[in-house]
Amino acid sequence: MEISEIYFMPVLPASYYSSYYVVELDFWQFFERLGIPTSFNSLVKILASNFEIELSSGMDKKLMVQGKPGILVQSVPSPTYTYTITAPIIIDVAGGNQGFLRFNCLNYLALNLANWQWQKLHHYPSDSDYNTDFISEYVILKKYTVNASENEIKQTLIIESNIPLTRNTNSEFWIDSYFFSSSDFPAQSNFYLGRLGKNYDSLVGFNIEEPGVSSYQFNLASSGIFLDDYNFDIEFEYEKHFLVNVGNLVTFNIKNYAITQRFGVTGFEQLTLPAYFSQSEYSYYNTLINLSLINLIFLRTELPMLCKSKKFILTAESLIKTDFEFNFDGAAFYPDYSNLFISDLA
Repeated sequence: MEISEIYFMPVLPASYYSSYYVVELDFWQFFERLGIPTSFNSLVKILASNFEIELSSGMDKKLMVQGKPGILVQSVPSPTYTYTITAPIIIDVAGGNQGFLRFNCLNYLALNLANWQWQKLHHYPSDSDYNTDFISEYVILKKYTVNASENEIKQTLIIESNIPLTRNTNSEFWIDSYFFSSSDFPAQSNFYLGRLGKNYDSLVGFNIEEPGVSSYQFNLASSGIFLDDYNFDIEFEYEKHFLVNVGNLVTFNIKNYAITQRFGVTGFEQLTLPAYFSQSEYSYYNTLINLSLINLIFLRTELPMLCKSKKFILTAESLIKTDFEFNFDGAAFYPDYSNLFISDLA
């Protein structure tokens, strides 16, 4: 058997594969102009388990010229750019890691931007001097999610922009990512030391108050109710407008927002039954959430919520479990404070 040709498969360098990537963010000048309080005056970094950039133009075909097969006219609106960052909570070494957000936490960007958009939408009086007079801004928070489970505490941030957020095109707000190859080994200040946040690093205090009924406390071991997992997300609804006097840019018009809370609870049925539904009944629950990390408030909010669903699970050789899902009831929401969310990491 004669071998006439030998093919060599290339070996990809380490920069093509990694468990985590470093994502750099520079947003303090953007926050400063909008009046959003921030303790940063330079770029910051996080370790991301997932980072995506998607360009969408909403291109559409138009049958405006006939006489031959095919589409001769295309409607090509201004593009938008969607940035998705997924990052775990990481327990830092003492003193933190220089240049990185503490605990690898996205709250510094997500919750501050969420509070600003909420102020802009509702015009509630604010303790902070937020500038909500702008007709449009080029960055909008689309969704922020926190998921706490036995294995990790994970965050997902989705923002949308009408311009590419690169350091070369926009010095006020940019997002970039990189990986150090072996030929460009990082300096000591660029190492990240820590461990993934676990269930024993977090404490979820969740009280459900119903008129005439004792509050249900999900944060006390003595209550016989224990949390398996917790999921929180806020999502803003908005429209994209193309105005004549703003050039080739999309204008974001915030319309609404939705808040969802999901809990996986291990406990007895009679202790985890806040919703008794009867015909024509309307009942919402005043829920107070305190999600703590170490001795800091990671997320705190007090909102009226409707119990959307409850699933009671009995499985052989398994603990009794109940899954709850709550939806925000804006009609019963009359805030006494200026911000929708409170956090020590924002």
